[in-house]
Amino acid sequence: MKPLVSVIVRTYNEEKMVGDCLNSIFNQKTNFPFEVIVVDSGSIDDTLSIVKNFNVKIINILKKEFSYGRALNLGCENAEGKYCVFISAHAIPYDDKWLQNLIWSFKNQKVAGVFGKQIPHKDCNPLTRRHELDHWNHEINIRSTDYFFSNTNSAIRKSIWKKNEFDEDLAIAEDHDWAKRIFKSGFKFVYEPNAVVFHSHNENFKEFFQRNYKEVESSIDIYSKNIIFRYFADVLYNFYKDFIYVIKNGYEIRWIFRSGVNSFLLLIATIFAFVNFLFRY
Repeated sequence: MKPLVSVIVRTYNEEKMVGDCLNSIFNQKTNFPFEVIVVDSGSIDDTLSIVKNFNVKIINILKKEFSYGRALNLGCENAEGKYCVFISAHAIPYDDKWLQNLIWSFKNQKVAGVFGKQIPHKDCNPLTRRHELDHWNHEINIRSTDYFFSNTNSAIRKSIWKKNEFDEDLAIAEDHDWAKRIFKSGFKFVYEPNAVVFHSHNENFKEFFQRNYKEVESSIDIYSKNIIFRYFADVLYNFYKDFIYVIKNGYEIRWIFRSGVNSFLLLIATIFAFVNFLFRY
């Protein structure tokens, strides 16, 4: 039977969690058939050995050819389903209703995509935990103006993707860029809080800086240079929220200092990304 849904999992050195991710996917209870596609970008650990224990299609690309947009486009090209579901290999569906909950909103023909809720992993550090819990709310939301969309945990109509593929040149935020283009065509997106995955990163300072630099750089390209003011505001806002959260929950004082360093790194990343934008244009 032809699958209604194609679940596309992006992997690169994901041996720690990919088994749990795939186990949870194959344990989903749905009223439709689905397939699973793994797009691997050159893993050198045991990721592929683990993946081969499951009934999945495997697509391999070179690490040097990777971008989020390219990996997703390749997954969609090989998908047989009417709907393409995206999930990171280090994101674990919370329960066996995740996939069903992610798909039901497509009954509305004006819905182009659905994205679900993310909650922190149990080993998540306090600062990331605070951010994740603040970011995701508990109410379903039909969005027709806000470009926010997250391919960490999402679903889209393949028919719409065929006319609007993901930008393969963006380093990050390909999901926001895609949503912006689709909004202009008159479609809507749905935030579905009942489609939940565990997802978070315990980043070191270098990883935090690199991710934020790429995020600011891509956001400027997608939205406009005025988005830079939001990031400057985030420097103080995030430190304030972290400070209150650490004190209120009795975490070690070192997390306040860690937040201070993160805030400084976000400031530098924002300045560097903006300067790079000015030189490019």
